[in-house]
Amino acid sequence: MREYAVVSYRAVERRPLRGAWRALAPALFAAVLALAFLPHLGLLLAALGKAWSLSPFPTRFTLEHFDQVLHLTPTYVLNSLRWGALAVVLILVLGVSIGWMLARTSVPGRDLVDSVVTLVLALPGTAVGIAYLRAFHTPLWGVTLTRSWFVMPLVLAVRRMPYTVRATFASLLTVHRAMEEAAASVGASSLRTFFDVSLPLIWRGVVAGALFSLLFALQEAAATILLVLPGWETITVGIFTFYTSGTFGQAAALGVVLVALSAAILYAIYRLTGARLGGLFGSGGA
Repeated sequence: MREYAVVSYRAVERRPLRGAWRALAPALFAAVLALAFLPHLGLLLAALGKAWSLSPFPTRFTLEHFDQVLHLTPTYVLNSLRWGALAVVLILVLGVSIGWMLARTSVPGRDLVDSVVTLVLALPGTAVGIAYLRAFHTPLWGVTLTRSWFVMPLVLAVRRMPYTVRATFASLLTVHRAMEEAAASVGASSLRTFFDVSLPLIWRGVVAGALFSLLFALQEAAATILLVLPGWETITVGIFTFYTSGTFGQAAALGVVLVALSAAILYAIYRLTGARLGGLFGSGGA
């Protein structure tokens, strides 16, 4: 029944492989990753290919597809970034608060809140979209939410909030309560204790949770397709629209853009919490 926590952070020590494993392990992982990335290669070829002549690779290449989705119709990319950013703001405000409540309080009903937040992950996106249509299609205080732009970041935040909640909760469990009690003993309020003591110690976990929430928010398709209105389309909706209309090159180009955005976010968070600080994604010392 004892409680265990850390009061400082230390990167995991690396151990070099020995013997034949020095060659076998990289070769095995490289083979598996090569197979896993074959669809990405096909997506890139479809985005760049202009003509195919019964060959595994295009006979002519072009950048017209990227010009069409990034220059002529940039709405899909801009909307995805806009709704994703707003969703992350909502997620940080609500998700971090819920994570703190679960880890640091004993208020009645907190287990129910935890269950409700996590249950969203088990619900299909189509079911969530239909539920929003049924619940918010009638005016509420004079506003029909399904006809308002706010419904897009709202549904993305609700769908992807559990990642930030669990990351915040897990990070707070590693911070000893004595550090927060020390701040409270000199008169600091709960809010100031969180921002001055707790948050600087758990920010890596919070950022990681927000990262995963943003990644999956950008990739959300089922719920957004049901709720989207003209002018609000995201990348996933654009891919579906281009594909169903027979313009496969533009659909593939949007897919490549989505993959590139996801990779850029992962790299940014790695540089922020991994390579420089020896944190979440490795013990690098750059």
